[in-house]
Amino acid sequence: MEHILSELVQNDSQMADVVLHEVRKLEEDRDSAIITPPKAKPLEFRYAIFPGSHVPDTKSASSTCVTNIPAITIDKSDDSTSQRIALTTDPEVEKICNNRDQLLLDDEGRVRHCGNSSGLYLLQGSRKYQNDLFKIRPRVTATINRVDINPDPTALPSPNLFAYLVDVYFSKINPVFPLLHKGEFMERLNRSEQEMPYFLVNAMFSLSAALVSSESMLNKENLDAEGFFKKARTLLDQAYNASSIENAQGLALMSIYYHISQGGVKSWMYSGMAIRMAEDLGLHRDPDIWNIKLTTAEKETRKRTWWVCYLIDRFSSVCVGRPVSIDDQQFDTPLPSLTDDDLLTPNGVSPRTGLSLRPFHEVIKLHKLIGRILSTMYIVRAPLTSNSPKFRTSLMDLDSQLDVWLNSLPADLAYVPTNYGTGNPPKSPTLIYAHVWYHCALILLHRPFVLRTESSSTCQSSSALICIDAANSLTSIVTSCVSCPRASEIVLFLLFPIFTASTILLLQAKSSDQWIANSSRASLFKNLETLKQIRERCGYAGRYYTILHDLIAESNITPKQEAGSESSTIASLSGMEQPACLQF
Repeated sequence: MEHILSELVQNDSQMADVVLHEVRKLEEDRDSAIITPPKAKPLEFRYAIFPGSHVPDTKSASSTCVTNIPAITIDKSDDSTSQRIALTTDPEVEKICNNRDQLLLDDEGRVRHCGNSSGLYLLQGSRKYQNDLFKIRPRVTATINRVDINPDPTALPSPNLFAYLVDVYFSKINPVFPLLHKGEFMERLNRSEQEMPYFLVNAMFSLSAALVSSESMLNKENLDAEGFFKKARTLLDQAYNASSIENAQGLALMSIYYHISQGGVKSWMYSGMAIRMAEDLGLHRDPDIWNIKLTTAEKETRKRTWWVCYLIDRFSSVCVGRPVSIDDQQFDTPLPSLTDDDLLTPNGVSPRTGLSLRPFHEVIKLHKLIGRILSTMYIVRAPLTSNSPKFRTSLMDLDSQLDVWLNSLPADLAYVPTNYGTGNPPKSPTLIYAHVWYHCALILLHRPFVLRTESSSTCQSSSALICIDAANSLTSIVTSCVSCPRASEIVLFLLFPIFTASTILLLQAKSSDQWIANSSRASLFKNLETLKQIRERCGYAGRYYTILHDLIAESNITPKQEAGSESSTIASLSGMEQPACLQF
């Protein structure tokens, strides 16, 4: 553009005056621009209809209700003053944005940052929160891993165990994080001229071993999930020095393993490594733009790998309240193409490919919205143009988009609230993952507008009611998975949604509204039991279990409302084995 303007100016002096006039006009227009908030649809309540559900009578309570936040309405007046760019931030928005960051004191006495989307700010009233620090300590010291400190990274398990772990990976893990095509992967393993992808295989097996319900096969060969992960980590330096799709996939799997074993902090760091390598390989660009000849299989591998990186970027960031690494405006990679297998098994897992791409597409769409929730509701510094009506406009806009996401699901991918309590979860683990994260997204969206209230509070705000409903629905889905052998493993990838729902339930368990208190208390103890059951296989479940266990005891919350004394609370929890925890 500068080149074109310079030629015009040099060839015509009158044109130079015209150009200068237009440039000045553009600068004046820019300085006087008025930013108007976008329009949004009215906020609608979505009360799940699961067994025993209850919808509060908002009409009868409206006359005596003292809400936690002002009514979520938009002033449609045409006051131009209210639409001008604000010179300072709105106090309410600034409070919402600034009061939720948290510092943590980990097991080794180091101070760590945990951002607002983690939800720990809701627990500031507990004894664990002292001197602006949330202190997390293990109940007992974790035992030393029996696997050799320096295992041989090229040592593979026996053929039978190898085949078993591959099968677990493609039936339980790959459908949710579809990095690999099963047929192509097995074909590569059978090629004698190609070296075994040790880094990728060990990363795969670390997750497979974590999901194995029976450890007898692993014990016979003195193997476990941590041992496979150590092998992958041994090969990490070599892998990171050589960018390849295979190594980017291995880094993504290491991030996922850290997510379930040691929490979001290290998962967030490893997801960043995977993303940087993926961008180094150009996976963030549409493979059709390259002049080099790529096969259809290679293009699809690039697409799947990029979108898994996108997925782990969103969930690892939201878990610890850290910034996302992938900007939605900085990539144009299309979604993976659907195949005949996806059409034949629309809501299940293809036995040939090990993929479940139709539900995965919906997971990606949902995580795009979660990214928008993070960038809108969980910002470190409120922009200068912020004001409360506009902030609530964003709330209603995002709420409407979540509602559109749910209602636009194809019939075979829908999971209606009436099915939540039946103990029959969806067939595809990817579909379970999607619906649990949908309810978690609702909580993340509305939680900033839910103020912590005392037990004497007689009413809940609109956002609080949505959070309560979402937390109960999420708990019902997870509980149905735990009781179903074919779906129980997916719960290991849903620790953060379970904890997020539990923080809401913990706050509402002593509500003066008996239905809210009873349902919240029941769901809270269901989540505690779920974490207790899986913490042996999933290290970070023990961390969440410890936090909830202590806070429930501290708050004198019992499964039954009438048993409200501190002694009965301790008695109800004393039978639960004290958890061993890993580093935060």
